[in-house]
Amino acid sequence: MKKYLVIALASLSIISCNRQLTTALKSSDKDLILSTANQFYAQKKWSNAIALYDRLPNLVAGTDDAPEVVFKLAYANYYDKNYRLAGHQFRNFANTFPNDPRREEAAYTAAICYYQDAAEYNLDQTSTESAINMLQDFLNNYPNSDKERAEDANKKIDELTQRLETKYYEQ
Repeated sequence: MKKYLVIALASLSIISCNRQLTTALKSSDKDLILSTANQFYAQKKWSNAIALYDRLPNLVAGTDDAPEVVFKLAYANYYDKNYRLAGHQFRNFANTFPNDPRREEAAYTAAICYYQDAAEYNLDQTSTESAINMLQDFLNNYPNSDKERAEDANKKIDELTQRLETKYYEQ
């Protein structure tokens, strides 16, 4: 009996979630879409949050909500392991909102996305080279970044450089 109750509650939760997503996707109400996207983001339902945040940039352009939407969309893609897209979005955030206090975090996370997307040494190394460049750009643009980030970026550059050296050595 208890087992059936748990299954029934789980089913209702899924149906409710899908109904909420469908309603928000069909809506043109920016506030409804944003609040629903934020709920899915808080619940770590990344694909649902992404679907809604994707609709928002044009609706919130020029408003105070714009930086938050772009930032959360980038993080939702990052958490959903869409590293290449998230890296582009974080880089776009850093360039579009130069006065936002999260700019440094966005630049660092963009570099980390490129690092995550870098291929193993036996594959094409274009993404590895991009990751090295992004990490080095971060270090150059934010020389006063906290010590932990700088050390992590340097460590990742060393690791990726070693990967390139291994690739060239084994050719």
